[in-house]
Amino acid sequence: MSAPDPEAEFYSYFDDLYCKFWSHDVQEPAPEGRFKDKFYHYVKYRCSEVDDWKLDGGLGHLLSDFLEELAG
Repeated sequence: MSAPDPEAEFYSYFDDLYCKFWSHDVQEPAPEGRFKDKFYHYVKYRCSEVDDWKLDGGLGHLLSDFLEELAG
């Protein structure tokens, strides 16, 4: 039996939050194209900066920061 893959587990966790964010919080379809992949890499980078992988606050604040960087 192989050990769990931490990155795969984090991506699954991110994916669940991402889907809930768009379907429940924003109530609009998620952006198409590579947006999700780019946002995932941004979230992963930000989590690694503070060594906190829980995303307890959801994705709203991180999405706001991500969009600010895209617009900057």
